[in-house]
Amino acid sequence: MNELETEYNKFKKDESRVKLNIEKVDSSIETYTAIAWCLVFIGILIVFWSFYDFVINNTEAGYTLNLYGDFLSGSVGSLWALAGILFLYIAFLGQQQQILYQKIDLLYNSFEMSKTKIEIARQINERINNENSQNSLHGHLNGLYNEEIEKLKSEVDNQKQSAENAFIELVELRDKYDNLKNENDLLKNNSDRK
Repeated sequence: MNELETEYNKFKKDESRVKLNIEKVDSSIETYTAIAWCLVFIGILIVFWSFYDFVINNTEAGYTLNLYGDFLSGSVGSLWALAGILFLYIAFLGQQQQILYQKIDLLYNSFEMSKTKIEIARQINERINNENSQNSLHGHLNGLYNEEIEKLKSEVDNQKQSAENAFIELVELRDKYDNLKNENDLLKNNSDRK
């Protein structure tokens, strides 16, 4: 299995784990929201029922609104306070849900960065291999070039030596010619004098 497949499998595993947590949080949010709204609705029903019972059906004079207020603060106030706490808890669950969604985004970004890192490493290795093969070819060609230069130098040295030898022979021949000519002239001058 190559490195990219390993990163992908790790990404999928982490993603499924986070999505499972998101589903749990979603389920909790739905449950607590339903309970909180039921408490609010029950409180509203109690308000209307108790209004009818304490204010309209009450035959006692005087303390009807006082009794009604005491009853509402004891029963409906507690229900609505509990509903408020549940709504606050739902808000915290919503924040947790947002954090989990951000975690999924981070997983996607991390996977994309891993893919990019793997691709860059592959390109670098490919480039290094190309440069190595080019350097190897360059080294081989440079070696052939140096061999040819050495051959040419030895040929030039041989030709130079041959030219020097030929020049020396030419100088020696000229010297012999000059000596012979001088001797010949001396002999001729001596024979003319006699």
